Amino acid sequence: MDLQNHIYTYLNYCTEQKTLSPKTTKAYRTDLKQFSEFSHNEFTIEYIREYISHIHKEFKPKTGKRKIASLKAFTHYLMVQDIITANPFDKDWSEEHLLDRTEAVQQNVPELPSGYTPSAISHDIFPCIFIARE
Repeated sequence: MDLQNHIYTYLNYCTEQKTLSPKTTKAYRTDLKQFSEFSHNEFTIEYIREYISHIHKEFKPKTGKRKIASLKAFTHYLMVQDIITANPFDKDWSEEHLLDRTEAVQQNVPELPSGYTPSAISHDIFPCIFIARE
């Protein structure tokens, strides 16, 4: 895969067909050039993972999110153009965002009518949501 050529074609597509602003196109160009240099002009899942890790270490969160969004948009373009067959962003690699403990979130429970006691409440009617992450 000639990554440089695909980036060039993608940036032309962004300018001519998507009519993105010059500032957006410039940001995409910068972000994709940095990825290309980091990955030695290769587009593999390993390099994408390493690059995302690198972004989290080297840049402020807002900048990092933009760089990842640029790479995701480029990846989507490659999928639409049938240049790649699988999207490496289908799985969430952001381990920093995973919870490292179990959290329970209680839904808002309406007030009980008179004559009802908490023990008479069915858990099917007033459920709790449990979110578990490793």
